[in-house]
Amino acid sequence: SGFNIVIAVTFASAPAIMRIVRGLTLDVKTRDYVYAAQTRGEHPLYIMVVELLPNVRGPLIVDACLRLGYTTVAITTLTFLGLGLQPPDPDWGLMIRESARVAMLWKFSYMLLVPALSVSSLILGFNLMVQGQEKIMSEITPVLECKDLSISYTTRAGEIPAVINFNLKLMPNEAHGIVGESGCGKSTVALAIMQYMGNNGYIKSGEILFNGR
Repeated sequence: SGFNIVIAVTFASAPAIMRIVRGLTLDVKTRDYVYAAQTRGEHPLYIMVVELLPNVRGPLIVDACLRLGYTTVAITTLTFLGLGLQPPDPDWGLMIRESARVAMLWKFSYMLLVPALSVSSLILGFNLMVQGQEKIMSEITPVLECKDLSISYTTRAGEIPAVINFNLKLMPNEAHGIVGESGCGKSTVALAIMQYMGNNGYIKSGEILFNGR
């Protein structure tokens, strides 16, 4: 039955999906913002949903779209070989198998093209979804971006560099924490972003962009 096919495909794909999720999670869970959430005493469920999931969803969406294409091919192939759905249940693989018999007569060859093109267009649609997802992710404008930011202070003793080549990209709905030892320039970066450097502080090089401007 169709339910049994879905269960079989799900169990066959589960190990690969688990490996991808585990690999992404092991990478993200070592980030500083996760440690900051743990320090605040956040519940593990909160950390998983708010801190981990948004940072791994991109690769998971891409993998899901590609896997839908693979699954469509697998189910269609099984039905074409007679191992999937049986008449009168509707299935493109079954339509291709039945049409192949009729298509042996050249007069009715077009009957084979309709289900074949339907399967191909569905798989193509999944691939276009992957490309669209990647394009959307690449075209999102950061809310805040610091590019090679270097900040110095002018004193009687001369110029004192406080921050050298600092980079930051803050996307919508994200929160970043700047972590470091005392005197490393955390407050200086924050003051530079707010354009409150005082009389002796200035941005030596680099740029600060708000919404791409």
